[in-house]
Amino acid sequence: MSFGATAANRLLFISIAYDHFSSTRTLDTVTVGGASATRLVRAQGAAAVRNAEVWVVDAGSGSSISASTSGNVVLTFSGTGLAATIVVCRATEASQTASSTSTGTTSATITIPASGAALFAFCNNGSGTGSLSNITEDYNSNSSTDMRGIHGSKASTPGESVTSTFSGTASGSQMAAVAIQPA
Repeated sequence: MSFGATAANRLLFISIAYDHFSSTRTLDTVTVGGASATRLVRAQGAAAVRNAEVWVVDAGSGSSISASTSGNVVLTFSGTGLAATIVVCRATEASQTASSTSTGTTSATITIPASGAALFAFCNNGSGTGSLSNITEDYNSNSSTDMRGIHGSKASTPGESVTSTFSGTASGSQMAAVAIQPA
């Protein structure tokens, strides 16, 4: 996957939606180009079947992937049999620490700090169409005949509260959002 151009203060945010098809599974680790990522937020269904998460990894100066512009993103789960969608977002001048997080089934509300941004990950059962409101959709597709992943973002110069809601037929959905503050 593309990591974007190198930069001294580059961070990579990994937005993940996954479905384990009626089996309880967890996402245990994420590596990006071999570097370990840190989970910022997880929205997990009652049976841990459908999940949405956002992780971050330092990809700037001094990191093991500072010179890399692409590489593998490896997800390690507690079991097999799943479908997933993944989006990698590059950021500079951002903090690895989330300013806030939010989870929900069909919507999430988050306060974006001034000069900050927010990332959203959404997982829905089934292959029906749908979209997320009030954000830019960066990816919206079926990973299989039984799972739709939607990933989106919103930047805010003045800072604002944003609610994103899924429009479509929701079934066992999960949404996770993280607000990213400037460094």
